[in-house]
Amino acid sequence: MNKDSKVINPLDTTNIAVFQFNVINTYIPLDLNNNQLQNKLKEIGFSKLEIPEKYYKDIDKIFSYKEYEESFQAMCLPSYRDILIFKKENEIIGIAKICFQCGQHAISGASGETDWFGGDGDYEKLEKILYQE
Repeated sequence: MNKDSKVINPLDTTNIAVFQFNVINTYIPLDLNNNQLQNKLKEIGFSKLEIPEKYYKDIDKIFSYKEYEESFQAMCLPSYRDILIFKKENEIIGIAKICFQCGQHAISGASGETDWFGGDGDYEKLEKILYQE
């Protein structure tokens, strides 16, 4: 390594380029306690979309624990273009980074196992709700 090289800390949220790369391309979970998270997400190109209350029960079903006999492993690198922030009494209680293209996710704040997320058409159901197709 030459003297001008810098070691990049993947958890550095102050460097906007590192933050953007980690949000979009890595499994590194987002910090539930970061009060500036929504502002930082806007800074890197995300926009806020409120999900209508009529879809809350559907969202709860999609994000409830399920176990399936078969699962798959994606062989591509994710590009998380959708991030869901779950709040209760204005406090962030969960975050889901979703890649609809390759069917991968990175979920933080869940009380149970999230490996089975995506089975039973979860990605298709969620995409339909988010994009109101």
